[in-house]
Amino acid sequence: GIAFVSMSNETLLTKSEVARQLKVSVRCLENWMRDRRIAYLKCGAAVRFTREAVDNFKRSWLFDELFRSR
Repeated sequence: GIAFVSMSNETLLTKSEVARQLKVSVRCLENWMRDRRIAYLKCGAAVRFTREAVDNFKRSWLFDELFRSR
């Protein structure tokens, strides 16, 4: 289904901005998008990320890194 999100004053981030923030390549970020590991918004050709989606991804990524090594 389609989800509608209220984004009052929400800053949307580009792929480049998110990749830089996560210290990965844009290609790596695109792979995560393809694998549905990080949430994103798409409008036509434009792809954007909410700060909440990036923060959620960071938390899940940190959790995976901490517990995968055990």
